[in-house]
Amino acid sequence: MRARLDAAHPDAWRWSLSCCRGDRESAMEALHDSYLAILEGRARHSGQSSFKTFLFGVIRLTARATRRKAAFRNLLTAPIETAATLGVDGGQETSATARRIDHAFIKLPQRQRAVAQLVLTHDLTVTEAAEVLGMSRGAASRHYALAKSRLRALLKIEESGDDL
Repeated sequence: MRARLDAAHPDAWRWSLSCCRGDRESAMEALHDSYLAILEGRARHSGQSSFKTFLFGVIRLTARATRRKAAFRNLLTAPIETAATLGVDGGQETSATARRIDHAFIKLPQRQRAVAQLVLTHDLTVTEAAEVLGMSRGAASRHYALAKSRLRALLKIEESGDDL
């Protein structure tokens, strides 16, 4: 398997870079995670397609997951980045942002909160979170989607200063 990955690496790197929209750091992370998934057996080539097609599919899905996590983290940390670009002391802003995020997490229903915390703060996949929590992957996906939506709404409301 390693020999096949080595042979496909130049093309895999270009594909990963394309999937990550030119972001080299994200492309490296997506490619690394893809290789790990294949080598650890979490992604298996069934032989129904060429190895390269299989590899590119794994990279595409991994890159998409990486972009989604990064986008959501950016949503949660936007005030910190804004403070840093404006030259504001980030110490108080960071703790205020952390309190806002903690407050928003507390308002989530228990299962939504558990899935979201496992995925967002512990870097588990939704499937891994489902296994940890003893629920189906479909239920975990639903709770995760609801949690993201609710967190966005809660953080926007709190940002504007309105109460729920």
